[in-house]
Amino acid sequence: MRMKRFWTAAIVLALVVAMVATTAGCSGGMSKGSAIKGKTVVTFWHAMSGPHEAALKKIVADFNKANEKYIEVQLVYQGSYGDLSTKLTAALASGTPPTMAQQYENWTAAYIDAKALVPIQTFIDNPNYGMKKEELEDIYKVFRDQNTWDGKIWTMPMNKSTNVLFVNTDLVKKIPTTWDEFRTTAKSLSKIDPDPKKSVYGFGYRANVDQFGFLLKQNGGDWLDKDGKAAFNSQAGIDALQFLLDMTEEKSAYRIATGYESDLFGPGQIAMYEGSIAGISFVDNLSKGKHGWTVAKMPKGKAEASTVMGTNVGIFAKAKPAEQEAAWRFIKYLVSAEPQAYWAQQTGYTPVAQSATKTKTWQDMVAQKPYWNAIADQLKVSTIDPRLSTWDKARSEISGAVEKAVLKKATAKEALDAAAAKVNEILGKK
Repeated sequence: MRMKRFWTAAIVLALVVAMVATTAGCSGGMSKGSAIKGKTVVTFWHAMSGPHEAALKKIVADFNKANEKYIEVQLVYQGSYGDLSTKLTAALASGTPPTMAQQYENWTAAYIDAKALVPIQTFIDNPNYGMKKEELEDIYKVFRDQNTWDGKIWTMPMNKSTNVLFVNTDLVKKIPTTWDEFRTTAKSLSKIDPDPKKSVYGFGYRANVDQFGFLLKQNGGDWLDKDGKAAFNSQAGIDALQFLLDMTEEKSAYRIATGYESDLFGPGQIAMYEGSIAGISFVDNLSKGKHGWTVAKMPKGKAEASTVMGTNVGIFAKAKPAEQEAAWRFIKYLVSAEPQAYWAQQTGYTPVAQSATKTKTWQDMVAQKPYWNAIADQLKVSTIDPRLSTWDKARSEISGAVEKAVLKKATAKEALDAAAAKVNEILGKK
């Protein structure tokens, strides 16, 4: 599920406007041309807790042990994402940021404007300790795209999730793969009772920007056009929202006003929903002893599509060259096959490296949970949201429009056109 983000470009730029980027190149390995001459300690600020933090600690410990003469990565837990953003704001303002930190794309967009980051591309291109073409291309394209601004990779993917179709296998005998199959299946499974708690719907959803976004992308639409103006109110967007409205009207889909889809999926009140793999543990707990379940690729409209979420890790420009190089060496290790397979196994996040799916760790996991193959396949056709510091405000406007249409306070076209006008204002587009 998507965490709330707290950044705007204005706040970050105001706080770090006086910063001077120190993007000194780091060439060579820990011998020829390396900036690392002795033991180099780097700090990594993060917001991982519970099992996620435990898995990250294990990965860091393995890296530190293998590089104990040269590098030590020190993890510093900063609380929630909101806490992390607040502390990074203060650290950047005082000129004392950590060596590296987790960050959302809208944070990164503001950091780039403020010259607060050193581009990861600097290290990727290094002839001595960078990435070979095949190593870089091992990272799923959607994640490379998500971390690229103006042709440069600025950050690298870390804890990532994608959206999939959750399916009650006791009710759904044939998993739908197209919009037509999806709607027909949902309609056939819906049984409405005067008592809402006894009703069963084929599909459950929350009327928000994410649900609309799935359908928009599957219908061949996009959020913005090539000029950066709102494009979600195109005919593709209108038809996508109308598809949801029609399913709601015929009672094959149920709008969930409060809580999460898993809350109704677990007890069997909805047979399918589209959501993040971050909900897998909740679905498992809520469904246990009640019904079988699995996840599958999203149903296809005009295109196959889903979205990816989660944070990335970036290196701050204030760090010394040796610290930057050491941070990069850790990041390169973090996104490699074995650590990524372990990360997926322990946390439920997706691997960001395709080679992770070839490891024994992954194969053992798939043997127990075959649906992980569907998750890996979904990544190949997943897309990204706009990576703008103001996108959160835009998302709120679009969510409001979707809800307005679902509640019959406006037609799909009226709601999306009004939202598009407001989003263009937010983005500074006329």
